[in-house]
Amino acid sequence: MTEGDQAVQFNDEGGNVAVIDGDSTGEKNIQLGNDGDLVIVKDTTAQVNIAAGNGNSTIVTAGDNVQVDIGGGATKIVPNKGNVTLNNYKPSTGAGIQVNDTSDITRSISNGNITLGDGQISFGDATVNLYNNQENKQKVSYTHSDGGSIDNRGERESMLLVGNIRFRI
Repeated sequence: MTEGDQAVQFNDEGGNVAVIDGDSTGEKNIQLGNDGDLVIVKDTTAQVNIAAGNGNSTIVTAGDNVQVDIGGGATKIVPNKGNVTLNNYKPSTGAGIQVNDTSDITRSISNGNITLGDGQISFGDATVNLYNNQENKQKVSYTHSDGGSIDNRGERESMLLVGNIRFRI
């Protein structure tokens, strides 16, 4: 995909691939299917809107203006740089953020290599699935720097809690 506005809708067969090149312009709208698609967004200033399906898709991005509607699938976001906005994120679907620079998410958060809240990943008060470079999941709940509260009474998975002022379990 390159110049001008473009829209693509993938089928449900899986294995579909879209690459947004660094020299792309205009607005790119991509609707993923329901079975394991791949989108690669190179370092571009183009507006990229991705609607994830219900499958296990992967979105690798370095773009500055990427919006992802997570949907109901276990979509993995692999942010290399740039800005990604996630909409309709629900950790219960298995969707999450792949952190390629570490195999130990807990240690990376403790050492400050991964910052939450007002840092590189910002959802306000949230529970997110972080995946390490071996695709092992760590569920993380955190509050933002002004404080907040998290209610995880329904959670049944192992969880790392990072809080500033208060949280409820």
